[in-house]
Amino acid sequence: MLPTKKKDEDAPEPPPLEMKKVLLEKPVSGLVRKEVMDSTQLKAFCSENPFPHMVVPDILDENFARLLKDALLHEEFYLKSNDLYDFTQTKDLCDCTEPTIKKFREITSELRGRLSEVFDVKLKAKFDAFGAIYK
Repeated sequence: MLPTKKKDEDAPEPPPLEMKKVLLEKPVSGLVRKEVMDSTQLKAFCSENPFPHMVVPDILDENFARLLKDALLHEEFYLKSNDLYDFTQTKDLCDCTEPTIKKFREITSELRGRLSEVFDVKLKAKFDAFGAIYK
């Protein structure tokens, strides 16, 4: 399949370069909601209905989220399709060297332990990560 570059014309401007440097140097705790860093407080986002799940609105710092979106949109996207839908997807982001995406992997790594505690489930150390655009 041929790679396709997709740009979101309505996407907000990414933070300036100076802000990017500051954001990437912040510890994980400075880039996510403070309640997420405490397993006890994290339980407040859990629900049992209709099945056990968690919704954490605005989990990422808004500027970091914009930076991450911009980084993802600079990755190559490949068309994926089946009989139900079409979408574009990046390659596996676990090997990506782009600094913002690496920082996002650091965030998800740190959160994995807390999620494991909250749901009392052992989670694998490696996870699948990719960007996707559904239209």
